[in-house]
Amino acid sequence: RAFSFIYRHLIIGLGQQRAIRLLSIGSVESMTQPSYDPAQEQELFWQRGDRYYWCSLRQNLFGEWVLLRRWGGRRTGKGGQRETLCADLEEGDRLIQDILKRRRHRGYVLVR
Repeated sequence: RAFSFIYRHLIIGLGQQRAIRLLSIGSVESMTQPSYDPAQEQELFWQRGDRYYWCSLRQNLFGEWVLLRRWGGRRTGKGGQRETLCADLEEGDRLIQDILKRRRHRGYVLVR
């Protein structure tokens, strides 16, 4: 009964896929001690004229790798953002390599 209560609230707060993944970790010990290494985080920034594109690969509070992306125009203030949940660090690296190619092809200059 307590498990179904917790599961129901996890689904409401996290969504079904993330709740299932979190509950299938296997042990409470691995849940309370996620492997976190800030040295593995990556952040990149591009510019083209007054346009910009920023992306960052980092871990969230659950230890999952998330690719954050923001883009827009400096003068107009219009833009967007997207968060992509990655299965692991290698998938995040592959996504960043794809973004690097796409930005280069579209004429953006890597600033940092």
